[in-house]
Amino acid sequence: MRATSASDQARPAACSVADGARYVGISEPTLWRMLRHGQVTRLKLRGRTLVRYADLDNLLDPQAHSSNPEGAQ
Repeated sequence: MRATSASDQARPAACSVADGARYVGISEPTLWRMLRHGQVTRLKLRGRTLVRYADLDNLLDPQAHSSNPEGAQ
């Protein structure tokens, strides 16, 4: 489990698709495509589609968020 920083505590757990695409540095249509293909989990809340920051962080650095660290058997 990773340490929680002050910025993590202030940041909401999820964001809109537009904000998520900006956060990762990809286009909105690309993030929508990833959502359709199941590469990123979508959350539905009151008709809005949201994306968890944890999933976006995993896109940015999959090794840092892997549940099976390199070399583990």
